[in-house]
Amino acid sequence: MFNGTKNFFLTFTFSQLDSVTLDEIVQITGAIRDVVRGEAVFVPCTGGGPLHVAIETVKAFEQARAHAAFVHLPEFCLQNGDTGDLYIDYIREVARRTSISLLAVARPVYGVLPPQPLLTAQRLERLCSEVPQFIGIKDDIYILANRMELTRRLSGRMGITGGGMFSHYIYFHHHPHQGEFAGIRDPNRAQHMFSLLDRNDYLAVLKMMEQESADLPHYPPGLHWMARNQVVFYGMGFARSYR
Repeated sequence: MFNGTKNFFLTFTFSQLDSVTLDEIVQITGAIRDVVRGEAVFVPCTGGGPLHVAIETVKAFEQARAHAAFVHLPEFCLQNGDTGDLYIDYIREVARRTSISLLAVARPVYGVLPPQPLLTAQRLERLCSEVPQFIGIKDDIYILANRMELTRRLSGRMGITGGGMFSHYIYFHHHPHQGEFAGIRDPNRAQHMFSLLDRNDYLAVLKMMEQESADLPHYPPGLHWMARNQVVFYGMGFARSYR
């Protein structure tokens, strides 16, 4: 909040919350709410526990007036092959018991090479049709062809945000409801990059990307990369603060 960030994602969907209790999650959520105070888009993430815990957690996010909630994969979906249908059922049941907008975390199928998406386009189409409050995914697969298929088939219905791969800005900037967790540390430089993308000045954008990548090793190695990067999220209708 102090460096100009306008969007905040609790735990960055990496599910660090699996190491704390539900009461602690509620306390963390309340503390973030008090910091944000309506000045940023606030999207917390569940810890990937059993269904009843996920429902309780999302209800706590509702009470904290979060804009939306990520429903992280439960543990059995992370370690048991193609469990995409079970994950869809898990999200559907959370939606049935809550009213907040929901997002999923798209991961590859466990133990399969080459990587295959757990949430295929067909499964996401079904989720979009059956759960009106489902609004998007975070793409943790990084398969360009898969992201392009999802964008082509579903960008009019749901948002898709990637993990911050610079090249995806060039590929998806002009498509609706697309986002990335940016690797631009300075908010003003991030705004400038988006302006260059608006003008299709891809050469200048590539030069910025190279500079950002070159600068990363100069930061203290003990500092978590998330803390030294400006978090920029846009698209999905409710978060267009980059403009």
